[in-house]
Amino acid sequence: MTIKNCIFGLLIFALIIENQVVFAQQNKSTSLKIDPAKIIFIDFNFAPFNKNPDAAEEAILYFKDTVSGKLTKITLQEKNNNSPIFEGQFVIGWSENGELQAEIYLPPQKTAKSSGGSVVKMIQDGTIPRKPYFLRSENGKQKLTIFNNADQAIAAYDQYRKMTAITVPTVATPSIGQNVNPLANNKPLVDPSVLEAQKKVELEKARELEIQKVKEQELLRKQLEEAEKIRQEEMKKQQEALLESEKQKRKDDAKLLAVEALKLYQLQKFIEAEEKFKNSIELDPSNTTYLYQYGVTLYKNEKFNEAIIQIKMSLDEEKIHPTSALYEKTFYKGLCHMKLKEYDHAAVDFITVSNSEDKTIGPSATFFAGIILFTQQKWEDSKKYFEKTLDISDDPKMSDQADSYIEQIINILQFEEKKKKRFTLDLGSGLTYDSNVLSISNSTASASALNKAGLRGLLSVGGEYRIAINELFENSFQIAYTDMYTTTTGFKGDANLQKADPLMLQYKLPFKFKGKLFSKAYQITLTPGYDSLNLNINESSTREKILTSSYLATDQTFIIDANYITTVGIEFRQDTSLVPDDSASNAAKMTLTNSNVFFQDAKKTRALLFNWGFASNNAKGDEKKYTKVDLSAGYLMPHLEKNTLTTLLALTSSNYAKSAAGRKDSGYTITTSYSKPFADNLKGAASLSYNSNNSTVETSKYDKLSIATTISWTGDF
Repeated sequence: MTIKNCIFGLLIFALIIENQVVFAQQNKSTSLKIDPAKIIFIDFNFAPFNKNPDAAEEAILYFKDTVSGKLTKITLQEKNNNSPIFEGQFVIGWSENGELQAEIYLPPQKTAKSSGGSVVKMIQDGTIPRKPYFLRSENGKQKLTIFNNADQAIAAYDQYRKMTAITVPTVATPSIGQNVNPLANNKPLVDPSVLEAQKKVELEKARELEIQKVKEQELLRKQLEEAEKIRQEEMKKQQEALLESEKQKRKDDAKLLAVEALKLYQLQKFIEAEEKFKNSIELDPSNTTYLYQYGVTLYKNEKFNEAIIQIKMSLDEEKIHPTSALYEKTFYKGLCHMKLKEYDHAAVDFITVSNSEDKTIGPSATFFAGIILFTQQKWEDSKKYFEKTLDISDDPKMSDQADSYIEQIINILQFEEKKKKRFTLDLGSGLTYDSNVLSISNSTASASALNKAGLRGLLSVGGEYRIAINELFENSFQIAYTDMYTTTTGFKGDANLQKADPLMLQYKLPFKFKGKLFSKAYQITLTPGYDSLNLNINESSTREKILTSSYLATDQTFIIDANYITTVGIEFRQDTSLVPDDSASNAAKMTLTNSNVFFQDAKKTRALLFNWGFASNNAKGDEKKYTKVDLSAGYLMPHLEKNTLTTLLALTSSNYAKSAAGRKDSGYTITTSYSKPFADNLKGAASLSYNSNNSTVETSKYDKLSIATTISWTGDF
């Protein structure tokens, strides 16, 4: 058995093994849950907690299981002295049904260290917003990374996709439009902006549901309010019909009940107090003195809609009989709205009280206004109210909390500023062993005397300048330089092999539009571009420009659901040959492609891949006119912590219908790739590929084996 057949057999075996893994994965649940029987590795990058570069510090967080409602305090230790990263390992084994659904809270650290009970109450009151996190399984370990806001979590998810992307080198003899750069394929399966658009659509849907819920609550409350007013008017009419002696007796009894209710309220016996207030108001509906206290009691008993109704009725009385409790009533109405997640209404109430400069409840209202605006991700406005809290509050705990929020906002704003970097530089290099650099057929005369195998060095430099970028539109200018140099396997120069060494320049100006189509995330990209190719076709010391191409490409990406993303691409290209007496290569080419990604897990690290394409090359010369069909399928899977293993099988069929020999080609390529990130912006990859091309023309039959290694670096400025 030849070495070639052995390698081919190993590649087929690798594909079979991965297909078995695919089948096993398909028969598992795709949802990712925390297993309480396993260790959870938690990390949190938060520079403000790294205050002493010479001491080991800690960060205190609270972990809540939404299934059982249980809370526990967790303490993360500083990874190294003077490090912004805090981490820890935990086992949380109090799940009753075999799964945990986590909520993570970051309390003010001084409060967390001094009083755990205060933190629990703050979480229950909603004054500590939840922290977003990224949960994943790496090498059998449960890992949970905490972030300061949703955008950071999305960006980290996109970076994770970049780090687990595959590299599929293509090193055949180049032509315009053919990818000769293995690093050019070193990109995520799905454009990160598409994943971000998908997340934004999900957030918009959640926001729409929230708005709808608020509208429904407001409608219900309006109905309850109208019914309560009718009931009050009816009770007042019944009161007026009573004899004076009976009327006075009821008023006296009502006062006694109200006094008892106030005592019960002070003892925090709110259920009993509610009943007393209710009976008091029913006995004497003309006395509105206790509507506000009744409303606050309903708030304490978590009857927020009913509480708002009573407090609003007491506020209506302020127009007739003004009291000093006006802003206090508005404050409690804001608390009710906040509990119902009616944040816009709550913000109006808290800001009203904050602007009143009331020294008693003004600081609390200002602090809550900051929290509401923080929840709505209005960072600058939120920061303004937290800073005002520091100025007017005499409560050290509240000041500590406000200071903690200000630190978080500063960190978030710094992250937002970092996202505004407009220039990206890509650098890459690689080395490839190619068993048949020129794709020579064994039937070619003197083929055995030629050096067919070679070592191919690669250098790639790319740059991108983002001209415009926002939630709906992106525009950038991209330029790429690719150069290859081939030697024999003995590292000696060979002019014949170097005829296949391309020097390529590529220019692109993509316009990217993001939005929704049929309530699904959708993105369309229009890319005009220009390429030029230099080759040493005369075996001289220089490479001449032999081909230029201008093109217009469009890619449309549809997110069908959370696990299925499809992209349809169309490209129109005009190739112009600059080789003397070779106008037959001039061609108008149309290419239609479709790529499909079927994610197999919730964290999108395993995926089935299926792609197809059709190309029509309408060359001036009949010998170079052809139509081509491509099909490929594969599977991507994680390996170890952040590495990725991918196997692809590609089939191709070409028809040169107008050639003199009626040439038809068919072939296949099988590739196994392994990708490893060394750092956030440094990545290496290796691949093994076997390609076989069969043809009705003997001189077009060939096969080749390629082994490629690449390393790439990306930086934003």
